[in-house]
Amino acid sequence: MEKEILEALATRTRRTPYTKRRSVTAEFSEDMAFQSPPPSSPRQTSGSGSVLGKWATALSRFTLYALLFLSPFFFLPWVSNSVYLGKQFLAACLLSLAALLFTVKVLAGGESFTYAKMSGGFLLFLLGVVSAVSAYLSGARSLSFWGFGGSEPFAGISIILIMLFYFLSLIYFHDTRVREKVVVLFGYGSLVLFLGSLVAILGAGLFHLEFFVRLFGSAGWNPFGTPNALALFAATVFSYAAGYLLMGGGRSGRESTVWVLNVILGTLLMLVIGFRLAYLVAAISMVVLLGLSFARFRGEFVRRSNLVLLGTVFFLALFLFKISLASLVAFPAEVGPNVRLSFQIGVSSMTESVKNLIIGSGPSTFAYDYARYRPEELNQTALWNVRFTSGYAALPTLMAELGFLGVLSLAIFLVFQGVRFLKGVLAADDKGAASITAAFLGTLAGIVSLGAYPISFVSFLYLMFFVALGVTSLARAQGLERTFSFAILSHKALLVSLAIICLFLGSLFLLLTTTRHLVAEVYYSSAVRAYLKQDTDKGFDRFNKAVQWYNDDEYSRTYAVALTETTLNQSQDEKADPALLQAGFQNAIGLAQRATVINPKDRENWLVLGSVYERLIGVMSGAETAAQDAYRKIEELEPASPLSHLALGRVSLTAAKAIQGAITSAQGRQGTDQKAIGEATKRKDALVAQAREELQKAQEKKPNFEAVYLLWAQLEEFLGDKQKALEKIIEARKLNAPNLDSLFTLGRLYYETAQYENARAAFENIVKASPEHRNGLLYLTLAYDKTGMKNKGIETIRKLAVLEPENTLVKEIQRNLEAGRDALSGAGLESSVTQTEKEGEPIPSEQGSGVTGVRKEK
Repeated sequence: MEKEILEALATRTRRTPYTKRRSVTAEFSEDMAFQSPPPSSPRQTSGSGSVLGKWATALSRFTLYALLFLSPFFFLPWVSNSVYLGKQFLAACLLSLAALLFTVKVLAGGESFTYAKMSGGFLLFLLGVVSAVSAYLSGARSLSFWGFGGSEPFAGISIILIMLFYFLSLIYFHDTRVREKVVVLFGYGSLVLFLGSLVAILGAGLFHLEFFVRLFGSAGWNPFGTPNALALFAATVFSYAAGYLLMGGGRSGRESTVWVLNVILGTLLMLVIGFRLAYLVAAISMVVLLGLSFARFRGEFVRRSNLVLLGTVFFLALFLFKISLASLVAFPAEVGPNVRLSFQIGVSSMTESVKNLIIGSGPSTFAYDYARYRPEELNQTALWNVRFTSGYAALPTLMAELGFLGVLSLAIFLVFQGVRFLKGVLAADDKGAASITAAFLGTLAGIVSLGAYPISFVSFLYLMFFVALGVTSLARAQGLERTFSFAILSHKALLVSLAIICLFLGSLFLLLTTTRHLVAEVYYSSAVRAYLKQDTDKGFDRFNKAVQWYNDDEYSRTYAVALTETTLNQSQDEKADPALLQAGFQNAIGLAQRATVINPKDRENWLVLGSVYERLIGVMSGAETAAQDAYRKIEELEPASPLSHLALGRVSLTAAKAIQGAITSAQGRQGTDQKAIGEATKRKDALVAQAREELQKAQEKKPNFEAVYLLWAQLEEFLGDKQKALEKIIEARKLNAPNLDSLFTLGRLYYETAQYENARAAFENIVKASPEHRNGLLYLTLAYDKTGMKNKGIETIRKLAVLEPENTLVKEIQRNLEAGRDALSGAGLESSVTQTEKEGEPIPSEQGSGVTGVRKEK
């Protein structure tokens, strides 16, 4: 009897603070629009009331169920970034719809609603304000809102969706039945992801059978993101499931089975991928779970925690000894800036200005900060031209993008909630302990991920899901639920009404904007596919629709590239309408300029604008100056990059060639103004000097830049020094021997300097690597002829004649060889060969610059 009395007193003592807080709140509340729910209705829901309210509540909850079930494995096959962008569209559509339904229920039905008290909510609101202001001042508002392909966790829309999700969760998850249902649906969704990923990985990677490869694709692809992100998500789900099961959750057999399967499949997935950080997250969770188990169970600790102890040893061993099954599957390597460079970029961005220190450079702008502040030494690496959209982890990315306030608000919010959960686990009853423990471990795993890996939007969404579960579970256990009612109006009720109206309008705008962007993405992806299949009419129609549906710089610049290429091809036709050609060029320029206006911080937009003008040098007045202005902007955005100098050197050389062509043409006419020719010659010489200067700067920044040597060879050849041109080509070949373009130029220069044996060897290698290389076959024929191998020359020209049946030059050379004459016998035949070859010779341009404008992934 004495023992029972002592246990009752201990229980009462443990729960007294929460009972007292609740009674004080109820007694001294000055605003009766906000009340604690009656104690007699522990399962009061937000759906009681009118028929409209019930339907709106049911549909709103259903959208949340769908989001949490579908998000782990959802992707859209119709857009360019099917995984990340698909998940972002899913979240935006479902959450905005859920918010609309909630506002309809409240405003149209005039109903009350119950919610969990939002402790620390101000910090999340502050994060949203910082994100909005920073995006507005970033200079790249569209990018700051949408992010690079939907992956960035701190893009404007990501923060909006996180806040919306958290707000709705506090309203709906306070109901124990709803919370239990979303947890089970989340478990089913992760099971589908794990099972599908394992089948795809093992089917395509382990068996190497064509059937599996066709069915599942490459082993590196999964519907969650990168393989390492998938492993980290598996570790997070494992942690949540282990905490939930150990503390007595999953009372029904079906629910327990779901979480046990998650533990098993999640562990197997971590083993197959072999990401050590995932092992570390799981190990940390197990250690914390052991401590919580000891604090709650004490005498039953060994019996309850033997599997957790085993799991701790297991994952620590995996982490320390680097054990995995990754050797069974060839995963693509993930690359990114290291810890030191990531924090260097973050600190450099923050210290650039007071504005950057406080609110950062803008959401989703880490790639621009990286380009601006990366050291020049990286030019010697293979990743010199890669722009990383995030640092090694979310923390330095957040530093650069949202500054001190962004880091502080998110960090304090997560730590504050984590401490509350930890205290709540020790004070809650057995029923509440399972939910709070699982939420705490899920939040802990998310916090570790923020500091050690570049998480995506969907990972951030699930981190906030765990926080919302913990907050609502605590609210139920500690009596921190409140009910808003319109029955007694007050100044707070009026403010809430206005807030709900703003929520309605904002959600409607978000839904419409997301729909527009989704339609535009579908049109854009369809346009790119059609254009690559050379269906230009369909491609341009889809490009037009994409640009009309949504104002995106990527759509405009890609359209500009496609339009320029097509118009240039059409200009080769003598029957082409000059008015249509001019309209095509003007439209391309307008689209490229539009892209730079939408996002002036992206070098790709300036590269495209410069390349459009560059192709019009000699055709349009002022094209040379406009191209130079565009390329100089790249130097401002990326001071360490040699790309701007390469492009400026190429523009100067192209302009010099155009002037030389005009001089040659003028000298053949009577009555030519010699003074004008002299001025044009001076201008040409100045351009040549500019080209040399820019190429020298590019070489100083990147001595092993192949494109610089190729362009320098063209410059020396233009000046008539073919021996120096040969030296530059040989240097380029040392840097990239497999390049057939440089090999062809080398062979041609050998041929033109009468080094026929060397030329023959070069062209033989080209034809061996590419049997249908037209220019290679043509020059190999000529090299065979010069080296006395007539029969091989005839055999080679016959192969070319099959590929080019209508080519009169090929026919003439074939007739000469078969008649026993020199290949180029006949008036003007040799000059025809040179002209034909130089028209088809590729010119080194933006190698590796991504000038096509197609979106890059992290």
